[in-house]
Amino acid sequence: PSFTPPVVPHQTATPRPALPTCQGAPELWHAVHVGDFAQVSAYVQGGQCHGRMRDASEHSVLWHAISFSHLQIAILMLELFPPGSENGIDAGEVHHRRGDTLLHLLCQLRPFGAETAKLFKGIAC
Repeated sequence: PSFTPPVVPHQTATPRPALPTCQGAPELWHAVHVGDFAQVSAYVQGGQCHGRMRDASEHSVLWHAISFSHLQIAILMLELFPPGSENGIDAGEVHHRRGDTLLHLLCQLRPFGAETAKLFKGIAC
């Protein structure tokens, strides 16, 4: 008797999700990371920076500004791009691996001063 192997349907590979792309100039993200308020402001005024922009790690300008304790930049983004407005910040932004929110980041800042409270109120409401 001969052996006939079972017919296995052709399997296709699951498509991989596209890698996130960085929005904005590398110089913008550098300015955000080092806290260069004047440079970030210039990008905003030139229409090259807004509240919905994400870097390759899928974090916003606001996220990085808070992470690096650059509160002036964070307040600038919140005031010019309030949640719900066109290109407004995403107050519900979440770290895709850890699950942290913007409020988690704010609670970790020391000292928790008036600027931090202003951001907290603007994001929580």
